[in-house]
Amino acid sequence: EPQVPVKWTTIDPSKEELVYLHIKGPGKYEMEADRDFGSIKLWESIDFDEGKVGGKRVEL
Repeated sequence: EPQVPVKWTTIDPSKEELVYLHIKGPGKYEMEADRDFGSIKLWESIDFDEGKVGGKRVEL
């Protein structure tokens, strides 16, 4: 178990939110939880396709 001055919460794979140790600075630690860690919903909502220009498919 990590030696940090907070109550360490283990990851529960059955939960939708990720619990993690947020190190805010020297001596500033907090356990936090986030349902969308890394902004997954944002990145999945962007229509990335390197083969498109202006919404149309481009062959190189």
